Amino acid sequence: MTNLSLLFLAVLACVSLATAQEKGSSNKPAPPREYRLQALYRPGVAQSYTVDIRDTASRMHSAGAAKGYDRNVRLYLTVRCIESSDNVSKVVVNVDSLTYAFTSEGVSVTYDSQIDIAPKNFLDLNNYLGILNRSAEITYNPYGEAKAVGGDNLVWIRDYLAENASDVDSVRSMIWNQAVSDAGVLHVADLQKRVIPGKRVAVDSSWKHSYSLRVDNIDIAATVRTTFATYGGGVYTLRTVDTVKAQPGIPFHVYGITDVSRVVDGSVAIDATVDLTTTGIINRVVQRSHARIRGRTGNEIYTTESRSTVTWTLQGQYQW
Repeated sequence: MTNLSLLFLAVLACVSLATAQEKGSSNKPAPPREYRLQALYRPGVAQSYTVDIRDTASRMHSAGAAKGYDRNVRLYLTVRCIESSDNVSKVVVNVDSLTYAFTSEGVSVTYDSQIDIAPKNFLDLNNYLGILNRSAEITYNPYGEAKAVGGDNLVWIRDYLAENASDVDSVRSMIWNQAVSDAGVLHVADLQKRVIPGKRVAVDSSWKHSYSLRVDNIDIAATVRTTFATYGGGVYTLRTVDTVKAQPGIPFHVYGITDVSRVVDGSVAIDATVDLTTTGIINRVVQRSHARIRGRTGNEIYTTESRSTVTWTLQGQYQW
């Protein structure tokens, strides 16, 4: 074989190899498309939401005594942006009105803030009266985390409770302080729940983040996993499914027990979704939980099993 023939074969082999590599690279799947998942607040624009809380609980004491109860609450929430710069937003949140219904064996308590002149003397109701018509300010960083909770109305009621603590029984004082705490405000008014990451994410991607909720008036804080579940019709849906532990020692009050209880142990199964539009508006949040928690009051240890659904639904937007 001549040198010219060898040279021709070598060139042909190189061309064939390059063509094969080009075909191989063209067959590689394209990287998944990413979408920016970020809640956006615009100064001068407000959103109004209904917040529906549906709780069913049953409690079993060590001696075998049992008690069950149901709680249905509707809050009318306004979220109003007063400042936004470099993706850091400050919003004013306010519970404008509420309706409340509680039932147990032989007990029925209802309250409507727009009809009843004075609140009913019922301890459990105080969990929702604390922030009624007391606006609070929440500052969000670009990643949807509430970095600060404040506002003049909130500071005033907190100072008032501290100054008059000796005039109020310990259970009522604890309930009011928890209602106006950062956790109490964020439970009602923070729709993001740290679920919305504030960055570009592909469908089916998942990530871990901090998360908090209130289950039968017990504050739960943990790390959970959220998945970018679906995108369609201009709406991103994020889903959080996880099981977390209750923190021992947390004080709380439950219906039918006159003293402050504390968490012994327990777990909460969470299944929650957030619907976010492509324009950055939160349309709907559904937070379902199933909790089994042991509590202690004095020497008595009891177990409460509760199922809760909290639903935030956008009712409209307006300029102010």
